[in-house]
Amino acid sequence: MKTKIILLFILCVNAFSQMPSIKLKYNYRNDKNDTLQQTQYKPLVTTTKILDSLFNAKKISKDKFDSLIKKTDISHNVLINKKIEPLKDSLTIFFSESLKAGKITQTEYDLATNEINEATNASSESLSLESKYRNLIEEIYTKKIESLIIERNKLMDKPSDTEEDFFLLKSRVDAITSEIKKLEEKKQYELDKLIKISSRWFPTIARKNRKRFFEEFYENDVNKTKYINALYLTADSESSTIQTELITDYMNALRIVFGNVLTSNNQSEINNSTQATQIETFKTFINGGGNFFLDFNLPVYTNFYKEKKFVNWYSYFSLKGATYLKNFSGNIDTSTANGSFGVCNYFDFASENGKFSFFVNANINYTVGDKEFYKNLSLSNEKPFLNGKIIAGITFINTFRLSATLSNFGSDPGIRKEKIMVGLQILPNYK
Repeated sequence: MKTKIILLFILCVNAFSQMPSIKLKYNYRNDKNDTLQQTQYKPLVTTTKILDSLFNAKKISKDKFDSLIKKTDISHNVLINKKIEPLKDSLTIFFSESLKAGKITQTEYDLATNEINEATNASSESLSLESKYRNLIEEIYTKKIESLIIERNKLMDKPSDTEEDFFLLKSRVDAITSEIKKLEEKKQYELDKLIKISSRWFPTIARKNRKRFFEEFYENDVNKTKYINALYLTADSESSTIQTELITDYMNALRIVFGNVLTSNNQSEINNSTQATQIETFKTFINGGGNFFLDFNLPVYTNFYKEKKFVNWYSYFSLKGATYLKNFSGNIDTSTANGSFGVCNYFDFASENGKFSFFVNANINYTVGDKEFYKNLSLSNEKPFLNGKIIAGITFINTFRLSATLSNFGSDPGIRKEKIMVGLQILPNYK
């Protein structure tokens, strides 16, 4: 079994070195110079306080209060509606009518309207800047692409006297075509960066959010299927495990992963074959579910929908099916299958320049399996169970990630382990 793991590790490293750089990355790009993404909207603090006092004094209804409070969230309304004037007019009209009705003082009216004007003017400038930047991107890339198309057309019209000349021209035309395609992809990537995630909850349900969300959180081009997408190495005194994401793709709002897990036991820590089976089954299970697994992920919540936070939070549902193959595992003599549904939560906070990122990853699942699966885990009660784990670690220069599994918990004693597992993840640069 150790030989298998060593060979797989060499294969993965070799694959990484020969293919485009691919990265699974949950923390976000540190675009400090991207003013469009960093735009700050001044909150309507004074306006909100005046509305609170009107509501508390029962001078406006609950429905009216809720409607006005939503309008004070300038950044959200700009992102969703891309319109400023209707928002500004409705708030200004309300405070004008309230002043006439004697519900607020002249000072309160002046403070509120001045604050609204400042905030909406800043938002208008932001929208104008975004529009100009988008047009600039279109213009720069369009000119480059058009010049290459002209050059390619000239080559295609050029006669070739010999077979050698023909293949030489063809190679140059193919090279230009490839360059045009790269420029079109780069243009689309720059334009996609301007799209702001418009919802905290289920952010990939809306079609306009999907590409931006997945590329921001995973640093993967969603238009391309990934092979050997991520490699994890974990170990403790009992065993060593390699988990590999063999294929990664996207389907509408879902991220789909097909992966493989191999575990090698430390024979000096094992007393009998039953213990060997239990350890291999357990370590493979908590690191992927089985020797082979298929995982469907649906993003549920993120606090990264207006701007980057000091602490970032990403939560998603996971529906997974997995299997153990008897001829694939050294200590498992019967093929088994299991499935699970759960929720995963990822938290991180990064240093100013993104060289260090500290994270915590926690999940909880409900797992169902066949009788032999329960038996191999040495469960006290051979029935479906709850299980989860907590991982903490640090990412260095967006390339290496060191982690420690702090706790494996569950409803059955057979899957509760407090022994710390140390892990290493390699994150090749994607862009």
